[in-house]
Amino acid sequence: MDTLSHGLWATVVGKGVNQKSTKKIKLGWMAFWGMFPDLFAFIPVIVWMLWQIFFNGVDFDDIPRPETMPPEERNSIYIFRLIQTLYHFSHSIIVFVVIFFIVAFLYRYIKNADRTSSSPLQYRVPRFLPCWSLSGWFIHIVTDIPTHTRDFYPTLFLWPLSDWCYDGVSWGTMRFMLFNYTFLLMFFMLFWLRSLISPRKILLKSKEGQKNIMLKNIFVFLVGILSLVYLINPGMGILELIPDNLPIIGNLDEAGAAVLLIAALKYFGVDLTRFFIKDRINNQ
Repeated sequence: MDTLSHGLWATVVGKGVNQKSTKKIKLGWMAFWGMFPDLFAFIPVIVWMLWQIFFNGVDFDDIPRPETMPPEERNSIYIFRLIQTLYHFSHSIIVFVVIFFIVAFLYRYIKNADRTSSSPLQYRVPRFLPCWSLSGWFIHIVTDIPTHTRDFYPTLFLWPLSDWCYDGVSWGTMRFMLFNYTFLLMFFMLFWLRSLISPRKILLKSKEGQKNIMLKNIFVFLVGILSLVYLINPGMGILELIPDNLPIIGNLDEAGAAVLLIAALKYFGVDLTRFFIKDRINNQ
């Protein structure tokens, strides 16, 4: 998956966690760690390319492109071998777990030292969770496993214990990019719609607020209608964002449309999720 998408997906997960948890995750750090594995692996080759262009006078078109080279030829160039090693390091769940527990241990140690210290210059522990922001790194690895092929930077998520990798679907195709950013847009729209529900009653008290609510109602209504139409499947399986025959991800577009439809209904007071809440009987 492309680097920007990794940062956006990490932000989506962080926003979802922050809506349910009292202890917040810094979304900026979440996005950074979501992009970190690619930045760590590919910044050296970017520096190398700029050096070749500005200091060695190499034309940009003459610089070798790893994406157009077979694995054997790519591994014969030192900078690309270095990138491969850095890529394996930053895309390993084993490496992530080790670093995560080191950061968590240091955070807990500093937090305990802060509680027991009597110095006025004691370190102030942040209220956000720095170690949990690292989960953006883990999300990056998990999403890269099925979106990389064996031929181009496969994700060896068990490195250095194993070189096994999953031969997935390339994220670089136009169809996948369309699917990916469509779902990112859906999630951010869902967060935006959720933010509209809470101040809705306050805005109704003013005339300007009533106009804003009318526009928002129209927008939410259109989103709900489009989601319903997509679920009805007027294209009969011929016109769809993601082919249904793809395993695991084949029905994610319908799932996203269903989530948007449920959110739109909830916005207008029809909360279907209440049917799945267990009634509590108070014994007196």
